[in-house]
Amino acid sequence: MDIEAAIVAKLVDTPAVFALIGTRLYPDQAPEDAAAPFVEYGEASAERRRTMNGFVSLRRWSMHLDIYATRKREAKAVRVAIEAAILGAKWENDSVAVRGVYDEDSESGAEPPYPGDELGLYRMGVDLAIHYRQS
Repeated sequence: MDIEAAIVAKLVDTPAVFALIGTRLYPDQAPEDAAAPFVEYGEASAERRRTMNGFVSLRRWSMHLDIYATRKREAKAVRVAIEAAILGAKWENDSVAVRGVYDEDSESGAEPPYPGDELGLYRMGVDLAIHYRQS
């Protein structure tokens, strides 16, 4: 399991997140017929630090999430559930040891749908920085 899969599994396994979006977390882009609310996610950056002695075992990976919902308060509820589930969390599985998840940037309000928007959904973004060790 890679870090992306570990983060997605953590979110789906969190009851508060699952209650709001179920398994509607989509890499890159949701299907056209996806029911709202849903989350699109993708890698923002990946970094391995190096010293004169070689690579440092703790890696940094950034993830961007876009939350889409029919109402502003629904988008905020999803963001709050995601943040409660993951910010500051530490956990391990067979291949990844997450040592910290931090909010790099979170939008305080949801962007309303603009005229001509096909989806007609509110959008809210969250940027996460994840520090982890790969087994």
